[in-house]
Amino acid sequence: MCRWIPKELLRLHTEERRSRMCAELKEHCARKDEQFLNKILTCDETWFRFKKAKMLEQGSKEFQQSVCENFNTSVKQVEQDVETLRDWLKSQPHLPQSASDTMLKAYMIGCKNRMEQVKQRLDNYYTVRKVMPDIFEERDPLTHLMKECNEEIHWYTLPKLTPEGYRVTMGRIVTGDLTKYNLIQFTKRLLMMEDIKLNQEAFYNGNYFVFNADNYVLGHVLRLTPHIARELMYCVQDVLPMLIKGIIFINAPSYLDLLLNIMKPFMKGKLFQRIHVHTEGPEILEKYFPRALLPKDMGGEEETCDTLNKAWAKTMEDHRDWFLSEGLLTSDEKKRIPNKSPGKLKGSLDLQELQGSFKTLCID
Repeated sequence: MCRWIPKELLRLHTEERRSRMCAELKEHCARKDEQFLNKILTCDETWFRFKKAKMLEQGSKEFQQSVCENFNTSVKQVEQDVETLRDWLKSQPHLPQSASDTMLKAYMIGCKNRMEQVKQRLDNYYTVRKVMPDIFEERDPLTHLMKECNEEIHWYTLPKLTPEGYRVTMGRIVTGDLTKYNLIQFTKRLLMMEDIKLNQEAFYNGNYFVFNADNYVLGHVLRLTPHIARELMYCVQDVLPMLIKGIIFINAPSYLDLLLNIMKPFMKGKLFQRIHVHTEGPEILEKYFPRALLPKDMGGEEETCDTLNKAWAKTMEDHRDWFLSEGLLTSDEKKRIPNKSPGKLKGSLDLQELQGSFKTLCID
């Protein structure tokens, strides 16, 4: 017999459940022979991280090696770098030690084989969750708000890589009903999906993001505050190893410029230059990707947008235990090792300075 007894203490009555389970096992043991205990398998629930069915088709070993060569490294070297990062994490008492090997590899590739940048972003990955509780707390994919967000805003990553080895993530507002549009929930969902992808795949050449703006109305633009824009852009540019190759808008309305004007102050110049705005529909995407790669209802051969969106929503639900335990881990600032410079903390994130900048943020 085996039974998985959860160790995380984040849910209500968890301690009582564990106590009850132990009592049941003890009572059962008293009624059986002495060999009963030998039939019980115990394990730590973190062994089961991201062992669900993968949503992303993986590249071959040859492809993985070619990706590494693009960043002046090799698969073998990346594996050695993972061990180096493990040793570094052990020297950082303020950081959790539970990052998966795939996640550490993804950081090495996404940061173009720059070890110091990887360390900075890993520190940011856990530290920023304290600074931005609005998008990093309550990460339950089964809440009513998250389910409503899944229905109103399609957001999914295509299963196949492009011939160049890029990942393509697509999105669209379904009805345009502003009462169903929750930008905080969408930002939270976007980052939760990136967590899943970090732990499923490491070797690819970068990301494209495509947004179909056919149902994007002026009211949606006005919901985007500078505060949310800055939080999202900080996570995209300074926390996650995303390697964004392009952001593409199709069916773009004239007032999309207002959205870009809000985002621009928080985007690095190089990233802003990679934004492509098209008034045309899905047919324009053939300029960027093979038609077969796209969903059926956008002229391609992949599953429909709705099917892919539901599949990713189900994947998030499958990882609910992770999101409610390891997915909530943050840095422990009391254990952070001070730097030599007085008043500065080791790592790339000055917590007090960043918190203050978000509180005082304004745009003319």
